[in-house]
Amino acid sequence: MSLKKTTSLTLLFSFVVLTVSSIVLYVMPHGRVAYWADWHFWRLAKGDWDNIHINSGLLFLAAACLHLALNWRLILAYVGRKVKGLRHVSVECAGAFVLTLAVVLGTVLMLPPFTFTVELSDTLKDRGERRYGTPPYGHAELSSIDVLSRRMGLDPGVSLRNLAASGMTVAGGDRSLREVAQENRTTPKAIYDVMRRGQSERKKGRRTQP
Repeated sequence: MSLKKTTSLTLLFSFVVLTVSSIVLYVMPHGRVAYWADWHFWRLAKGDWDNIHINSGLLFLAAACLHLALNWRLILAYVGRKVKGLRHVSVECAGAFVLTLAVVLGTVLMLPPFTFTVELSDTLKDRGERRYGTPPYGHAELSSIDVLSRRMGLDPGVSLRNLAASGMTVAGGDRSLREVAQENRTTPKAIYDVMRRGQSERKKGRRTQP
């Protein structure tokens, strides 16, 4: 087995996976929305895509380092050639460095056209927010039915009765919305919508009728 061939193919395959996960993360809704609506793509949740992106990125990094070590002399030749003991940087190396630096600085300083890609991602994520809705507060899906009800000015007992009347299976008010949603094959948002039926929701000093 050739180590160079294996390394190159690992770079290729991990790059493909990394590209796909990057696109998914680029267009997926904001985290709070994805968790609240139990967002999935190709049957994978946001957390799954996050983990795939991280591990495929680490695999790509490891393969890239090994590829660099195996082809060190060739890389140095790309960088430039030695003249009287000094290495003169090649035009290609200088161009690659300037291009990379321009992308980094342009992104940090929010200069066009680099702002366009960031703004497009925000637009796509905001569209997901309008489609799926937003939680009453960050990671509300992790709160128990009792805690969420009290925090939003709802009656925990009424919330539980609403869920039972809708055919939901709930072990108790200490269960989190995410757990109840998983047990009933629905989303935390759907659970909350049932909980608040016929109740006035209080949030930041205001009351709204669902």
